[in-house]
Parts: sequence; structure tokens; C-alpha cells
Amino acid sequence: MSYQITTHPLYSPVELGKSELKNRIVMAPLTRIRGEFDGTPNAMMKDYYAQRADFGMIITEGTWPIQEGRTWDRQPGIQTQAHIDAWREITD
Repeated sequence: MSYQITTHPLYSPVELGKSELKNRIVMAPLTRIRGEFDGTPNAMMKDYYAQRADFGMIITEGTWPIQEGRTWDRQPGIQTQAHIDAWREITD
């Protein structure tokens, strides 16, 4: 069977729970170590993820939900409202 790249099933939308992904390509997590020292995501991270926005889904780098779960410097967090607001700016 032969496919054109634009008609291959890999490029067709798919539902994942309540979300619809524009294609079936998933970007695996990559450690970037680019957050601020307090774990707040920043403009560099926003640019990085925006450049990869054509993937159907992006799994972000390791992110700590509580301070005790932090593993390395500049690892992004999602504990404080500032963290949440910065991630929202990236994901929206």
C-alpha cells in the first residue's frame, strides 16, 4: 500500500480523551534545564515549545509539583500560581 505524506494516517486527527490532536505525532520529553531558578517557565521555554507546535502532542520535560520533588537546578515547576500562569502562557 502506498500513501502520500499528507494522506498517511499518521497525519490525521485523533481524539485523546476530551482533546482532539491535529495529528498522531508525539514529541517525547526532553530535559531542557531552561526554567528560572525558582522553577518558573520563561520566554526561552515558550519559544522552544512554539517551534515544535506542529506535533499532535508534546510531552514536556520533567516538572516538579512540590519543592521536595525538584531534581535539578532550573527544572520547571508547577507548584505556585506564577508557575501555573507561565505554563498557561506556553500551552495556550
